[in-house]
Order: sequence, then C-alpha cells, then structure tokens
Amino acid sequence: MSNFSRVVLSGTVVADAAGSMVQIGDKQVTRIDFALIGPFGKDALAVSVYAYGKVAEDSLADVVAGNKVLIAGKPVTRKVEVDGHKRTLTEIRATAILPCTLNSEVNLVILEGRLGADPDVRYTGSGKAVANFDIAVGRPGKDAGADFFRVITWERLAETIGNNLEKGRRVLVEARLQKRSYESTDKQPIEVTEFVGNEVVFLEGKKNGAKPGGPEVPFGGQVFPEEEIPF
Repeated sequence: MSNFSRVVLSGTVVADAAGSMVQIGDKQVTRIDFALIGPFGKDALAVSVYAYGKVAEDSLADVVAGNKVLIAGKPVTRKVEVDGHKRTLTEIRATAILPCTLNSEVNLVILEGRLGADPDVRYTGSGKAVANFDIAVGRPGKDAGADFFRVITWERLAETIGNNLEKGRRVLVEARLQKRSYESTDKQPIEVTEFVGNEVVFLEGKKNGAKPGGPEVPFGGQVFPEEEIPF
C-alpha cells in the first residue's frame, strides 16, 4: 500500500508550548496552537499540531505566543469517543518545528494513496461541482493498516475526478488544510479536518485500461446552497 503524506504549515503561535501538555493514550504530548491564515488572507484557522518526544523538547524555545513558526509533519487519524459517540479525528503530528521568517503563509498538504471509495460529486445551487473522496495512505510497518483522509475538490477538477477516478485508483494530491463545523443528525456539533485539493495526479490508468481524461458526463440532480458542502 502507498505510504506518503506530508504537511507544511506556517502560522503565529497562540499559546506557549511549555504550558500545553495533553494526554493522548499513555503519552504526554505537547499541543501547539497557532493561527493559520486562510486563503486570500482571510478567515484565520485555529490549528492544533501535536509534537511527541524530542520534537517537542527541541521546540520549546521557539513555540512562544506571538512567534511565527514553520511546521513540517504528517497527518494521522485516531479514534476517540466524544459524548458517547465514536469519532475519527485527523491529527497533525509535527516532525520538525522551526522559526519562520517567510512573509507569506504556507498551507501545503501532499498525499499519495488509493481511493477508499468512488468519488461523490454533487452541485451547489449556482451549479458549481463539488467532489469528495477518501484517500487511504498506508501506515509504516507490515499489516499496520491505513489512515483515511477526506479530500474536497471543486468545479472543473471535481468533474474530472468524478469522470475518471474510482475506488482503488492510486493518486497524488496537492491540497491545503481546512477545518469545518456542522451539526450531526443527532444535533451534536462536529468539527472536521479535511483537505481541499488544488491538483490531483492520476498515477495509474483505469481498470479497463483506458487512459484518464475521457469525455465528461453529468452527475446526479442533487442541488445544494452555494458553497455548502453536503457531505
């Protein structure tokens, strides 16, 4: 199974790392809270990144409220229970934390893996196509399983994905991190971390041997309010 995932983010630290220890399983972990500027300089995202072991120890001097940092890491998933409901959370684990002198913000995610199911393509009220799919990225080690990450794409890219990709196909995705909140069917507030795809590279042809990029066909007639992602 494919096994590549990387995240690079820059932002301003919200709280000192020295006072941000949390318990995850049987480990004491440093949580780094920082503000990541959203697309087009708007809608700052409150992002938490988790640092384990030596990475956490080496970062204490740099992770101070008000400092700008550059964080490289890996996305992983873990299962938790919230108010009696089982949830799967996407967590960013830092592999390196450095002082940042860049003037622009960095929000870069690279995923290489296989689709866990066929893409789901729908339309907003204004006719914009939006597609979502889960990508399975293998964990290191034999029989270690995989992490499944949600990817959202829009407009022309969404239609291309819907027409050409299917469960099991191997892809390389370049995306940005996004957080979104919604209410579950039992009225529970849910916050999800997902990745908005900017580019998707098809790493292999269709199962029937046809090359990617065939003619486009329309998708179902479901229509949703503008910019509302109904997944």
